Amino acid sequence: MSDSVIGNSGANIDAAKKQGRTLFEQGLDAAREGIQYAQGHVGDGLDVVKSAAKTVSEFVYEQPLIAVAGAFIIGYMAARIMRRISS
Repeated sequence: MSDSVIGNSGANIDAAKKQGRTLFEQGLDAAREGIQYAQGHVGDGLDVVKSAAKTVSEFVYEQPLIAVAGAFIIGYMAARIMRRISS
């Protein structure tokens, strides 16, 4: 009887190992898919940033006074916020 229990335990351990390997491989596949998805979207994000930088650059070139005034206002507001946070 004890040999039968030991034999069943060994079979259960083997089945558990096989199931563990399967789950691990599925996890790796999901991780690979996630990485590929992220890589594709990083490229899209870089394109958006480049386009925005070009647009801002063109605006500063065409309207330098408005750009300087906007930078001053943003800096002033940031200083006020930082002063309130530090108090």
